[in-house]
Amino acid sequence: MDCPPPSADLYYFDGRVKYGDEVFDSDLKQYLHRGAHIKNSGHLNAMVIYTGTETKLVKNQGRYQFKQSHMEKSINYFMGFNIFLILVIGGILAA
Repeated sequence: MDCPPPSADLYYFDGRVKYGDEVFDSDLKQYLHRGAHIKNSGHLNAMVIYTGTETKLVKNQGRYQFKQSHMEKSINYFMGFNIFLILVIGGILAA
């Protein structure tokens, strides 16, 4: 299998499969993205090309932003402040 390196471009794929003396071209018509479902097919031969973080969908995902509500951010701030205060008071009392 000769194919381009993993990229984020969902609309381009150009590969070649060599089987014996024959060479078969493959493009987006023969390409299935991660998570695709195949229905009503009696027989299927498949080859996995990109896996894990190299899949086109993962490369297109972008940066994940962790969502927190305003209340959670406030609680995290107060928890950090309380831990800092406990360490300071513990350090003063230990001395």
